Amino acid sequence: MVDKVNFVVKALELIERWTGRQSQAKVQKERIRARALKALLAAVNETTAYKADLRDGGRRNRNREAKISQLWSQASIRVHSLDRRLSTILAMTSMGWADAELWDTPAFRAAPLGLDRIRDQCLWLLGNNE
Repeated sequence: MVDKVNFVVKALELIERWTGRQSQAKVQKERIRARALKALLAAVNETTAYKADLRDGGRRNRNREAKISQLWSQASIRVHSLDRRLSTILAMTSMGWADAELWDTPAFRAAPLGLDRIRDQCLWLLGNNE
């Protein structure tokens, strides 16, 4: 009887440790997701604001474009573990902001780039709580 009790106790301890690890993994995954979304939203918002400024008659600002490029690069790195396809799109977007001539190259014209598409993906990630 004592052996059965010990077995049950050990089994419960193992289950408790396993569920604890599962909870920690879930918390870690959520932190990674939150950091990725924060980086992605920073890039989307800064790009949107800059494009609005240009539309309202503002002048092109290479320093601001370099900052936007860095934001897209950071977002690409953060998103990589969640969505590699999106990460590639964000990296290409970063490169395009670093050198505007790239937008007209065949590889960039063929890629599914565009702020609207990236915004849609961002909204999808915000709603996806897996």
